[in-house]
Amino acid sequence: MLAMEPTGRLRVSESSSRRGSTQTVLSNHHMPDHEHLFKKLLISCCDSCERRRGSFFYDSRTEDESDDGAETDIETSEQSFEEKPYKESSNSVLRLLANMYFNKIVLPGMEYVEDFVDFLIDAELNDLPVLKRACERYLCGELNTKKDLLTSLLLDLLFMSIVFKMPVMKSMTLSELSNRTEELSQPDKLLEDDEYKVLDKRIRSLSDRNLVELIEQCVAFSEQRNRVQVIALST
Repeated sequence: MLAMEPTGRLRVSESSSRRGSTQTVLSNHHMPDHEHLFKKLLISCCDSCERRRGSFFYDSRTEDESDDGAETDIETSEQSFEEKPYKESSNSVLRLLANMYFNKIVLPGMEYVEDFVDFLIDAELNDLPVLKRACERYLCGELNTKKDLLTSLLLDLLFMSIVFKMPVMKSMTLSELSNRTEELSQPDKLLEDDEYKVLDKRIRSLSDRNLVELIEQCVAFSEQRNRVQVIALST
């Protein structure tokens, strides 16, 4: 679960479902071979699904078939109908594998925001959006259950959601931050704190933005939401 240390850094405490002996945690922490094999399996499954989906659209018509346009349309329709259940089942398998990999292998070794950032970068480099979604599901679940997170952590999560294109988490963090505009009214003053300095540095290193611009986006969203509420009340 998400928690904040006195230093202001994010720590992932173990939930009761994952809590075990110290030896169990250490065993999970030192399984590079298992982790590597699981990751290779996930990548292979993604590649296989892409090839299988591509084969459904491969044009293998014979000369006789190409003479009959109506017959071709029927075949195309049959291919689309056949592909749908396969795509749904393959997506379910990928989600299951991704959730197992993230929750059982990756998450026990995560302690700080930087760990999540490194994981998401790795998922991007390996073209594994299914792992990004698994990470987003976990973080959104934590956001749903914790309403007392520090503003600096919410800004950190918002920035992650923007960089790695996680729309659900972006919506959740923006909504929460839009209720804290008073705290965000003086961004220059916030930058006097070490935790915000670290966040600003990370934002600059991963994008062409800075913390002040991120805060301005939150304030703009809050103003826009307030205008919509006023219009709704007046109609």
